[in-house]
Amino acid sequence: FEMNLPPINDHTNSDIMIHGTARVIVGPESPLEFRGYQVSYRNADDDWRPTDGKHQNPVLNGPLALWKTHGLEPGRYDLRLVVYHNFADSVETYSGAYLTPSTDVAQTAARLRTQLLQNSPNPFNPRTTIEYTLEKPGHVQLVVYNSMGQKVADLVDAWQPAGVYRRTLDAGHWPAGAYFYRLKADGVVEIKRMTLVK
Repeated sequence: FEMNLPPINDHTNSDIMIHGTARVIVGPESPLEFRGYQVSYRNADDDWRPTDGKHQNPVLNGPLALWKTHGLEPGRYDLRLVVYHNFADSVETYSGAYLTPSTDVAQTAARLRTQLLQNSPNPFNPRTTIEYTLEKPGHVQLVVYNSMGQKVADLVDAWQPAGVYRRTLDAGHWPAGAYFYRLKADGVVEIKRMTLVK
């Protein structure tokens, strides 16, 4: 197998052509067959998502896949290249990608201050979206607590560039009631209240 998936450093809200190598090198008597490849991505512990589906033809030092990053949040992503063949499910190699805010997002962030916005919808059941803005890059913590002051979720604990961010919270397994979410970033600490209804 010859596989190569270089790291990527690019912008959100763009179409990124991922270059690399995905092929099987065999002799004339080898029963090994190349049966396609796929490039996928994920953010943190999310599920793998394909960039643009499964490809049937091998590639040598060329475009592997087209990754549309429109709507993705800035930050670090994992990349995975899977090559399929006839003797096993697949072989895999990994790389990384770092997406910075697109120009329009960066310009918007420059006009904003670091702040935590009210979740929407509120009250909610079971999903809601929390939005916050960062004036400067830095380490960000976004934590959810119940009415007893117990931590129930770490939504963000990472370094992030300046920009506008949204996190979707799924509280389907939580009891109804009041919850509080806290943003800590750039020396700013803000807390807001939200209500889960059943």
